[in-house]
Amino acid sequence: MATKKRWRPTKIDELTVKKLEDSFKHWFNVTEACSNAGISREAYYKKLNSDPKFLDRMEYSQNFPFFFAKSKIFEAMNSKDITLAAKYALEFLKRRSPERSDKKDNKLDSTPRFTSIEIVDATGNNLLENPKG
Repeated sequence: MATKKRWRPTKIDELTVKKLEDSFKHWFNVTEACSNAGISREAYYKKLNSDPKFLDRMEYSQNFPFFFAKSKIFEAMNSKDITLAAKYALEFLKRRSPERSDKKDNKLDSTPRFTSIEIVDATGNNLLENPKG
């Protein structure tokens, strides 16, 4: 029995772009985002390489989780909750490291793995050990 090839549109319309943006904003990779939007990876990369505005939108969407995480870290820092800020920062760094590896060239990510974080004041005192409110 012959397998039926699933049809996917090759033209990327505005609804498809919105689906891709939403997928990337939720940390989907390209394969997952394309599947969610109902297009092939080939159609995605063809559009990416031929349309600078589409490229800009996709890059922004893929970086959105990092912008969001950074804003949460600064919110915690501004609220004077150093412990919460450190927690957010640590989680951000842990999650960011694997996402920044260069998988196309099979290179290992040289970003260090973060297991702890220190926040010190100008005199070198660790603010997480002796938080000052």
